[in-house]
Amino acid sequence: MNLIKPAKRQVADQFETERLVIRRYQTTDIEALYAAARESIEEVSRFLPWCHPDYSIAESKQWVTLVIKNWGVSNLFSFVIEEKSSRRFIGSVGINAVDLHPMVNLGYWLRSSETGKGYAIEAAQGIIDWTFAELQSQRIEIILSVENNPSKKVAEKTGARHEGILASRLLLHGRLHDAHLFALTRDSRLDDHST
Repeated sequence: MNLIKPAKRQVADQFETERLVIRRYQTTDIEALYAAARESIEEVSRFLPWCHPDYSIAESKQWVTLVIKNWGVSNLFSFVIEEKSSRRFIGSVGINAVDLHPMVNLGYWLRSSETGKGYAIEAAQGIIDWTFAELQSQRIEIILSVENNPSKKVAEKTGARHEGILASRLLLHGRLHDAHLFALTRDSRLDDHST
């Protein structure tokens, strides 16, 4: 029996929001990612262990190479967030499938100098709309440490519903964290946009 490997899904690899360009990673993003990560270690590393004090340009290159190569594989889509007016790299947003069900997980981060401007909310809302339109996903989950108040505020402002707290859900720096579970469903998003 010959199994046919499904073709990669053809989806839009760039879109815009009011103030942002959200686009697929390119090899030219390696240095910009590195600079943004190095700037943000103190704030970001606590909840995203990849952004550690010894983060190197080689790790930036490795990540960019990986996400370019795996674009669309298992619904893994990582995007650069750029400020529209300056085209400055200000962070990243993406989704990935967590299992075989029609749902995905949403993640986001911003460089420290760009927080507090509403960019994370705008990027998250943009990728939510993109995911429901391009992938026809039925559910998007956002899972974050109960200690990560800035990300919790972003999740709340996207309109995601808080579904509960998951005990010992995340392992960060060798310590288990309880996690908030936020979710959006395709039907509820369509209902919100039609009113």
